[in-house]
Amino acid sequence: MGHVLTACGSPSPAAAAIRVTAPPRLVSLLNVAFAVTSMVGGILPTLDSSIPTSPYVTTISFTFYPACATA
Repeated sequence: MGHVLTACGSPSPAAAAIRVTAPPRLVSLLNVAFAVTSMVGGILPTLDSSIPTSPYVTTISFTFYPACATA
């Protein structure tokens, strides 16, 4: 599970940020914003359930890329 969260916590938000902007500083800021949003957005629904966190986090994280690619 840790590998899945690590794998979707870094490259997916970074790839989405690169699709939206070019300056390195903005890419870094968007990367952090996308990663934090996917982690917090994935943890909150699992607080009251027995479903693992990783499916939520990976779904939210990977959703950023198609959304940014079409923008």
